[in-house]
Amino acid sequence: MVNEIQKLRSEGAKAIEAGERVKQVRLAKEKARQSYLDKKNAYDTEVNNSAEFLRNAQSKLDDLNNRLGAVNRLGGVDITSQDGLTAAATNLKRMTEDGSTLDLPLDSFYKEYIKFHYKAMGDLRINNIKKGYYKIYYDLKWLDYTEPNGWSKS
Repeated sequence: MVNEIQKLRSEGAKAIEAGERVKQVRLAKEKARQSYLDKKNAYDTEVNNSAEFLRNAQSKLDDLNNRLGAVNRLGGVDITSQDGLTAAATNLKRMTEDGSTLDLPLDSFYKEYIKFHYKAMGDLRINNIKKGYYKIYYDLKWLDYTEPNGWSKS
C-alpha cells in the first residue's frame, strides 16, 4: 500500500510537472504572438507613413514637371549666347516658381534644363528627319527589289 501511495504521488508529481511545462509553452507562444503583433503593427504603420510620404513626394514632382512645361512657352531662346540663356532661364524661373515655395538655382538648374531641353528637341527633330529620309529610301529600294526567281514587287 505504501508503494502504491508512492507510485500515485510520483505519477501526480509527473502530471503536475507536465502541466507546468504545457503552461510555460503556452505562455511562450502567447508572448511570441504578442511580439509578432507588435512588430506587424509597427511595420504596417511605417508602410502607411511611407505611402503618404511617397504620395506627397510624387505630387510635388508632378507639380514641378507641370511648371517646367513653361519651357514650351518661352519661344525665341538663344542658347548660344550667355545673355540669351540667362534671360530665358530667368524667365523660366519666374514662370515656374510663381505661386510656389520653389527656389531652384538659376545657373545649375534652369540654364542646364533649357540647354538640355533644346538639345533634346533638336535631336528629336533630326531623328524624325532621318527616319523620314530612310523610310523613303527603303520604300524605293523595296519597289526596285526583284525576287530571285525573277518576279518583281512592282
